[in-house]
Amino acid sequence: MRILRDGILLDQALAHPKADPFVHELLYGVCRHYYSLSSRVHRRLSRTLRQKDFDIFCLLLAGTYQLRHMRIPTHAAVHTSVEVSRRLGKPWAAKLVNAVLRAVERDPGNPKGLEAELDHPSWLMELLREQYPQAWRSLLINNLSRAPMSLRVNQARCSAQECGTLLQASGVSAKPGLVPGALVLAQPVPSAQVPAITRGLASIQDEGAQLAALLLAPKAGMRVLDACAAPGNKSTHLLELAPQISLTCIDPSTRRLDRLLSECERLRLPKPTVFNAPLEDLSWWDGTAFDAILLDVPCSGTGTLRRHPDIKLRAQQRDLASHQARQSRLVSAAWRTLSIGGHLLYSTCSMLRQENDDSLQELSARRDALRLSTPLIGQCAVPHLETKLGTQLLPVDGGPDAMYYSLFQKAG
Repeated sequence: MRILRDGILLDQALAHPKADPFVHELLYGVCRHYYSLSSRVHRRLSRTLRQKDFDIFCLLLAGTYQLRHMRIPTHAAVHTSVEVSRRLGKPWAAKLVNAVLRAVERDPGNPKGLEAELDHPSWLMELLREQYPQAWRSLLINNLSRAPMSLRVNQARCSAQECGTLLQASGVSAKPGLVPGALVLAQPVPSAQVPAITRGLASIQDEGAQLAALLLAPKAGMRVLDACAAPGNKSTHLLELAPQISLTCIDPSTRRLDRLLSECERLRLPKPTVFNAPLEDLSWWDGTAFDAILLDVPCSGTGTLRRHPDIKLRAQQRDLASHQARQSRLVSAAWRTLSIGGHLLYSTCSMLRQENDDSLQELSARRDALRLSTPLIGQCAVPHLETKLGTQLLPVDGGPDAMYYSLFQKAG
């Protein structure tokens, strides 16, 4: 109810101390399949529930998810849902909950409308159909799959082969990923049960996101800026590849910067210089230009719907304009701090042109901005499309999330 009505993040809801694996499954499942579940519930209601009874509607969604997507006996799913309605202090709803869930079980039917059929909001489907006319349906289907658990091996301390051997010895099955230094687990495992993580030999990171540091390719002695750094996965990867760089990390969130520094401790990496400030005001900058800049900008996150299905319920099309405006400001500010001959890598976890190519229009029009190719992505065999100004990774069942990358060099 707090996710659907109040707009809190799924991750925040799962921080509740009673959020056990069953609760995780229910929350992720209802968010992932909200539109089809909602359609099935509404078809069985003779009238819309009152706003104060939204908790009962959420209970019906959870019950319907158990019936349609989990291996739970019908009697158990219905009985516990009825019991919860009483625990909510609404005994009058017990009969309603029983009737609706029994009707769903007897005749699940097909969801009505494209939103319910494909479990995505209409505005997002329309944009994806426009921008990916040949692939939009497969993109939506892949968004409903479960993202794999991928590890980034800390190559400052061990090789991918050594890490794989350690995982196998601890009973964790993994295979090499598409990206160098990545391992993909056969099944997700709590991080506390993975010695490679607890010992600082690996980090959880999607394969697509692991390409950022590889594309920027830091070298010892370089002055590098991670311009939107927290919580630090890409920052620590840069340090793993080249511990001798001079790394500066900027982020407006103190809490997230603290997490970045604690990750450096876990991975036994040198700590970067951090500034708790907005990138755009440049008050943090001492005027010395950077050799390389990673600009992983805030965005809608539409490329990570497998991991964050609640984004479908919060994001609105009108948000894209404000995202793009801020992204353009960040690009402009970062470019000012880049040295002649230096490289800027722009990245998002979005599939939408509005946040990718469109946010780079002003930069691409500059005489001192030279766009570079990114052949590494093709060499890794990561599914992708070349766009006008960058490279778009696509979500693949069992593979990386959708990411966008564009690499520029500052000409003299």
